[in-house]
Amino acid sequence: MTPDRPGRTVRGPARIALFLAVLGLVPLVLLVVAHRAAAERVEDAEPPSSPPAAAIPTGRVTTPLLSARRVPAALQRDVAVQNLRAALLPVAAQVPTGSCLGVAVDGRPVFGVNGPAAVMPASNMKLVTAAVALDALGPAYRFTTTVKSAAAPVGGRLDGDLYLVGSGDPVLGTADYLQAAKRLHYPQPFVTPLETLADQIKAAGVTHVSGRVVGDDRHFDAERYVPSWPAGYATAREAGPLGALMVNDAAAGFSPFRNAADPATHAADELTALLEARGVTVEGGATRGAAPVAGPTLGHVQSRPVSELVGEMLTTSDANTAELLLKQIGAAKGGAGTRAAGLAVVRSTLQRWGIPLTGVHLVDGSGLDRGNRLTCDAILALLDHVGPNGPLAAGLPVAGRTGTLATELRESPAAGRLRAKTGTLTGAKALSGFVDAADGRRHVSFSYVQNGPAADAAAEPVWTALGAILTTYPQAPAAAALGPTAPVAA
Repeated sequence: MTPDRPGRTVRGPARIALFLAVLGLVPLVLLVVAHRAAAERVEDAEPPSSPPAAAIPTGRVTTPLLSARRVPAALQRDVAVQNLRAALLPVAAQVPTGSCLGVAVDGRPVFGVNGPAAVMPASNMKLVTAAVALDALGPAYRFTTTVKSAAAPVGGRLDGDLYLVGSGDPVLGTADYLQAAKRLHYPQPFVTPLETLADQIKAAGVTHVSGRVVGDDRHFDAERYVPSWPAGYATAREAGPLGALMVNDAAAGFSPFRNAADPATHAADELTALLEARGVTVEGGATRGAAPVAGPTLGHVQSRPVSELVGEMLTTSDANTAELLLKQIGAAKGGAGTRAAGLAVVRSTLQRWGIPLTGVHLVDGSGLDRGNRLTCDAILALLDHVGPNGPLAAGLPVAGRTGTLATELRESPAAGRLRAKTGTLTGAKALSGFVDAADGRRHVSFSYVQNGPAADAAAEPVWTALGAILTTYPQAPAAAALGPTAPVAA
C-alpha cells in the first residue's frame, strides 16, 4: 500500500478546523451585513421633518453580537427553568426509593427523579385508557343500545320475545340510580337513560309482550372480573361484574349497593320494570340470550360522546367505565371485545406515539390490578402527547374543585389551576396532570407516583409542595430586563 505523502495526516483535521471557524463566523457576518444594510436604508431614507434628539442612538455598543441577551425570551425561559429546578430539589429529597417524579415545561422534560422506574400506578392507569380510547374510538363516538323483536307488534301485541342489545355503554342507567348514587355519595354524574327505550317501545304501540325481555351482551366476552383482582373488589363494588349490557353498574340494590348475579339478565329485568310502570305487560319476565339478526328495531338510545365518558371516568375514577372502554378498544381495533385485545391495541398505540415502554406492564384498564406497571417517564410522555387543551385534559379533576380532587389542595395556590388524575391503592399513591403557568401562556406537566408503606399519607406533603412550586412557573426577570444593554457614551 502506498504510504501517505508528507503532511497528509494533518490536512483533514485542518480542513475541519477551518470549516468550523468559517461556520462560526457565519452568524457574525450575517449580523454585520444586516447592520450595514439597515444603516444604508437609514442613510437613503428621507429625514423626518423634526427628528427627536434621541432618535438615533449614539455611543458604544456594550452587548456582543452573539450574546444570549440578543434573544431575551429564550434567556428568560432558561432562567425560569433553572429557578424551577432549584425549587424542586427539596421535593426530590422526599421521593422514596421505588417511586418517581417527572416535570416538563411545554412538553420538554426539565426535572426528574427515578423517571424510568417501573411503579404501580393505581388509577393513573386510566390516563392511558383515556388517551387510547380517544384515539381508537374518536371523541365523538357514542355507544348505542337497541331494542329488537323477531316480528313487528300487531294491534299492540308483540308475540315472542323483546331483545335488549348492549354495545358496551358504561353508563347505561336509570333516574333512580342517579338519585341513589347522590344520596349515598357514590359518584355518578349522568346516565344514558334506559327510560328512553321504555318510552320508545310504548310509543311504538306495544302494550303486551307475550314472551320475555331478553338481554344480549355478546358484544363483549363474559369475563366479569379480571382474574388477578383481589376477591374483595367484587363485594366492595370497586368494579364489575363487567359486560356489554350493564344497567346501573350492575347494581341489584341501592341500600346498600350490591352486585347483580348476571349483568345482562339484570338489565333486562330493569327494562321490564320500566315497561310495566308504563302499562306494558310482559308475560315471561327477564332472561339473557341472543337477539335475532333480522327483525324490526323498536328503539335505540345513544350514550354521550366518548370525550364526555372519558371525563366522567377521569373525574370520578370510574373503574367500570375504564374497563368497558378497554374492551371497546379491542372490539373496534383489535378484533374482539376482550381485555386482551384492548391491551394489545393500547400497547401498539403507545409504541406508535413513541412512549417509552421499558418497564411498562399492562394488566387492566382501570389500574385496579396490582400487577400494572408504568413509569413517570411514560406518563409524562403520554401527557405531553395529548397536550393540555384536549378532551383528556378537560376531563381531569381540578384541585379543590371537582371529582377526586374536590377536597384536595383547597388552600394551595394550585386550587383551580392544577388538573390531575389521582390514584390510590394500598402501597401506591399517584398524581399526574397539568398546571396552568403563572403567565397564562405556558403549561407545566408532571407525574408523581409513590410506592411503598403508608404511601397515601406520605405522598400528601409532596402533593402540597408540588402544587405550591409548579404554580410559580415561570419565575424569572422580565424579558426586557434580559435584553441588550443600553449603549454607553463614546
